Amino acid sequence: MVLKFPFLVFGTWFMGGSFEKEKNYDESNDIKAIKQTMGLGGYRFDTAEMYAQGYSEEILGKALKGYDRSKVFVTSKVSAANLSLALKGVINYCQNNDIFIEAWRPIQQGSLAKKGIDITDRLYNSYQKTPAQIALNWLISQKNVTTITKISNRKYLEENLGAVSWKMSDEDIKLLMDDYPIQLDRSNIVQLK
Repeated sequence: MVLKFPFLVFGTWFMGGSFEKEKNYDESNDIKAIKQTMGLGGYRFDTAEMYAQGYSEEILGKALKGYDRSKVFVTSKVSAANLSLALKGVINYCQNNDIFIEAWRPIQQGSLAKKGIDITDRLYNSYQKTPAQIALNWLISQKNVTTITKISNRKYLEENLGAVSWKMSDEDIKLLMDDYPIQLDRSNIVQLK
């Protein structure tokens, strides 16, 4: 069976809280809304590991329980700086269960595109690519992984496009997965109220 990719996406932001999980949150209305969406023909949902500390993903999972998952598209954004998820097996689980992973902010507002990180500097020299191209290619070279990049600047657009049409070796993918220094800077995240 071939499914057309649904272009209308139903978001789960604020289901369960904003960035922090809301205490004593009543998820019943959210579960009802998701089930109503499915009943009316909506079948693509977007969530993120940072929405309510992953709680929105749990709510969506509860609401979709019992539905034919081959007819539902779920995208969940994963911050590239949160590579500890890979260590917890989330990426492997998704890849083994034909679930796509959508990396959000893959360059971390330029912080991953700077020189001076030993691992990416070595790969930059080896592949003759920029650190941003290394970071993006690392993501898209993996099974079932996609990412979103910003396109407001032509220079960066062209640099980002230089991350495609080549594939990082499996050994280098593993090197970044295992040895990249994990640094999550939440200082630039704005809390919405």
